[in-house]
Amino acid sequence: MKRYDIQKAANEMSLFSGGKLSGMAEVLTKLCPALESKGVRWAASMSLALFLRGVHDVFHDYDILIHPDDIKTFEEVFEALGGTIDRNTVQKAAFTSPYYQEAQLDGVHFDLISDITIEVKGTVYRYSLEDVELITLNKDINIPTIPMEAQYILYYLMIAWDNRRIFKANLCEDYLRQEGVKHPGVFRRALRGCELYSEKYGRKSNWQLPEELKLTIAEMLTD
Repeated sequence: MKRYDIQKAANEMSLFSGGKLSGMAEVLTKLCPALESKGVRWAASMSLALFLRGVHDVFHDYDILIHPDDIKTFEEVFEALGGTIDRNTVQKAAFTSPYYQEAQLDGVHFDLISDITIEVKGTVYRYSLEDVELITLNKDINIPTIPMEAQYILYYLMIAWDNRRIFKANLCEDYLRQEGVKHPGVFRRALRGCELYSEKYGRKSNWQLPEELKLTIAEMLTD
């Protein structure tokens, strides 16, 4: 088995072994089939995405990206399962996503996000839920997960907001260099820039990624 496959298997075992992550597993077992039955388009992201791939061995909550057309259905499913959504959530300073709510289900914390948007380093980047990878756990729990290419860009830009994010950005880059770029479209769209109106910067523009990030992405696309 390859390095990431070994850690992925270990992570899955820790999730379903009845230990400290048992509450996390129970929520997945309840939520994933309910969303699948309603055809909700969603994906795991951030630390959970790294954990599911065996890139990192810990996560503390669920960061969930939701397709904007499916927000209402997601919320209905989530609340029908006993979840609560904080309608007064205030986003962290670097984030300006059009939908961002903190939520709880069975004592587990969620960040619910649609069209995740980060405004840092004089630029704006938005990842809309398009490409996903399906990861199956415990033989029958299907978890859509955002591509590592998108996760890398998000973590890289977060460094400007929290320099501790450099650790996870580096984990993502190492994974992409070892496993290869599987979703080149994510990188190519990012290199074209993101045309949005920014209240923070007071203008609409074709926002370009930082030059050093563009060079790294271009290099990985040609490897």
